[in-house]
Amino acid sequence: MMQVPASLTTIWATHARFAPGRTAAICGDRRLTWGEFDSGTSRTANALLALGAGHDVPVALVMANSLDMLQVMFGIVKAGACMVPVSGLLTPAQVATMLTDSGAAAVFVSPENRALVEAAGLPAGVRRIAIGFRGDGWVDGDALLAQAPDTDPGVRSRPEDRFNIIYSSGTTGSPKGIVQSHGARGHFAWSNALELGMSRDSIALVTTALYSNGTMFMVLPPLLLGGTVVIMEQFSAAAALALIERHGVTHAFMVPTQCIVTL
Repeated sequence: MMQVPASLTTIWATHARFAPGRTAAICGDRRLTWGEFDSGTSRTANALLALGAGHDVPVALVMANSLDMLQVMFGIVKAGACMVPVSGLLTPAQVATMLTDSGAAAVFVSPENRALVEAAGLPAGVRRIAIGFRGDGWVDGDALLAQAPDTDPGVRSRPEDRFNIIYSSGTTGSPKGIVQSHGARGHFAWSNALELGMSRDSIALVTTALYSNGTMFMVLPPLLLGGTVVIMEQFSAAAALALIERHGVTHAFMVPTQCIVTL
């Protein structure tokens, strides 16, 4: 079996150290350099550690595609916590079930999904962290992250530690939480980077939701190599083609319906 030489979080920090000005991610008119990506994920990680949400603690997010979501996702991972991305297209009952089943200690939420999470009636003790809005009963996530140090939290996850829990679509029954370890995600990133012929110059288009398992084909391999991900907030064929031309996209992943309408 291929041995993964280092955790993804360690490799990302290396890109930030040696190429801080290179572009790590693009969404709309916003860009994140590798230095900014490193600082943003460190702020998220340090904020979670201060809340006691560190090693192996499940932390959920119900957010729309954005650079904020990307940094929260991998800030959770950098803290040594277990990332639990949840779809904003679910019913309140489904959201509540997933957060209860995963044992999430906190959930990050963007404005688009505020009403959904409020209607879910979360278990007592689950911290609701607002990103991009404020409200009664919500932790001001923007202030929380702004006040957190942007230095490396110093957490080093082991290959067997949980990286994420991603829920299946439930086509054959109730959605099930799929646990993937740091070692598994490292193998996934390395093997797909090799198979897809990616390099640090690769620019990958993310056309699907960041909470989806399939989306990781266009996220983990390019970030492993210090490349760039271009995140679509919402998919349309015209927008995808425009982004491919504008940014010189080298790789993209689409579900069959997206491919058909794009072609």
